[in-house]
Amino acid sequence: MTAPDERRTYLANHLAEVRDRLSRACAAADRAPDSVTLLPVTKFFPASDVALLRELGCTEFGESREQDASPKVAEIGTDGVRWHMIGRLQRNKAKAVAAWAHAIHSVDTDRLVTALGKAVAGAVDNGDRTADLDVYVQ
Repeated sequence: MTAPDERRTYLANHLAEVRDRLSRACAAADRAPDSVTLLPVTKFFPASDVALLRELGCTEFGESREQDASPKVAEIGTDGVRWHMIGRLQRNKAKAVAAWAHAIHSVDTDRLVTALGKAVAGAVDNGDRTADLDVYVQ
């Protein structure tokens, strides 16, 4: 077995375990499994892992550092993938993140909301995005 095949098998096995735990938790909470979003956090992992997880059916990914996320987004793309910026976002990164993020978690200041609003408007004007940005307020 080659290294990529081994990695795919490793990720497939662990993803199956996570999905099974998620399914059991939903059953225990009397909640439909499709009402929960699985968000693999791929920070510190290469784009090749994101591609493998994509092949395994994952469509949403979390990143916490713009400088690591932007190259992955450029490599993997946004077609059929929803990227989440998790953790604290600095205002000076708002423009870059607004070009690719589906959602930003932990927005905690009015100034960041304003910066994101301007950045999203600019991304729409540039054709970098067509949809609104989901924001989770902390």
